[in-house]
Amino acid sequence: ILTLAKRYKDIIRSRYPGGKIIALDYKSLEPRIILAAQGRPAPRDIYADVVDNIFNGMITRLQAKAVTISLLYGASDATIEQVSGLHGADLKNAIDGISSFFGLIDFDERLLDEARKHHRILNFYGRPVAEGDRRKLGNRYAQSSAVDAAILGFAGAIELIKENSWRIHPLYNIHDAMLFDVHPDDGGYLDKVEERCEQVPGFTVAFPV
Repeated sequence: ILTLAKRYKDIIRSRYPGGKIIALDYKSLEPRIILAAQGRPAPRDIYADVVDNIFNGMITRLQAKAVTISLLYGASDATIEQVSGLHGADLKNAIDGISSFFGLIDFDERLLDEARKHHRILNFYGRPVAEGDRRKLGNRYAQSSAVDAAILGFAGAIELIKENSWRIHPLYNIHDAMLFDVHPDDGGYLDKVEERCEQVPGFTVAFPV
């Protein structure tokens, strides 16, 4: 499923006449993990909030997303410039503003200190993550924690489905998304499934899907 070409996606069909295959996926999961792990508020649309409240609309949502993801991946300024299309003072302001929004300097320093002492870091759930490239500790933390958070969130939703005998069947987990086969008469329960997905164990904030 992970490597299936897009042109073949239609081979996945519902077992029910009139049924649907739907995907639920977490919104901006890794950046949200970084914020939540530091006790910082996480707006429902992180990138729109960055654009409105930090840059007053001076950059686009796509640019805010490109800079955010690049910073979390430990990319160089040159790479961020290439993927965002920002240059000079605009690029510096975007990097500084988004770094501040996510608290990346303090967060990265905390992880770096942990790596120096223990030659590994722990993700949000206490699972060891190999140290690796020290410029990318934040990304390794976020990716590892996001995997666990998504699995736990979807597991809670599946338990809810089982408890109520809804004809909503989990098919595949793909990173931070899950595909479900939904009976045409039980599609109305999807809102409740989404609500349960948003309740990720260990966090008090909702994780929108």
